Amino acid sequence: MARRHYRPFLKTVAATLAGSTDILARNATGTLSPAAGDEIMQRWQRRLFAAGESTIAAVGHERYADAAPPTSRPYLVMSNHQSLLDIPSIVATWPGRIRMVGKEELARVPVWGPAMRALGIVFVDRDDRARSIQALEAAKAQLSSGTSIWMAPEGTRSRDGALSPLKKGGFHVARALGVPIAPAWIEGTAAIVAPDGFGVHKGGHVVVTYGDPIATEGRSVDELVDTVRAALLALQRQAQSSSSSSSSSS
Repeated sequence: MARRHYRPFLKTVAATLAGSTDILARNATGTLSPAAGDEIMQRWQRRLFAAGESTIAAVGHERYADAAPPTSRPYLVMSNHQSLLDIPSIVATWPGRIRMVGKEELARVPVWGPAMRALGIVFVDRDDRARSIQALEAAKAQLSSGTSIWMAPEGTRSRDGALSPLKKGGFHVARALGVPIAPAWIEGTAAIVAPDGFGVHKGGHVVVTYGDPIATEGRSVDELVDTVRAALLALQRQAQSSSSSSSSSS
């Protein structure tokens, strides 16, 4: 079994604290523009991958070139969720501006939580339906401004790698705004940082595979859930097949 290293985790904590402090300082002085937030997020993800000596690649991201300026078409990005490394993987590979939906508990983390709110991250209280709906309204505002939103429709990290049932909240948002869904499969993050772990397996490789956009207009929520689930499972098969082929040829 590969050895787990904890020094990279400490480096990621330091990088996250540095980025959060930068965000709060800029927010306090009125200089936290969306572009500045993008720059901080990109610097953060690079430091995280460098800490674990890991690499990342994207497949199919060219389908979403219109998410970048000057078009800045918003999408609701939905992916599987297995690791703390999933969010930086999306930040690293999505072509345009992107923010996230996270669980409310994270908002209470000192320094980091307030910084993420200032950056435009949307926090959802899964135990309070009224507050969850209010938070999703904030996600609508982000999408309406041309910022894409990442969401893990499973609601929590998968512990066995299998795709869990998808929750419907995000699908209601996408359907209400007519925003297309971008399905994505993240492969390799759990091998670097386990779902419930903090130790890092160095030298890992992550691949984020993006599928074709899924139109939401004129479709029921149940239909969208089924369609996105099928797309994610197809991307999983594609990613794992490519991984197996690469291992066999090396």
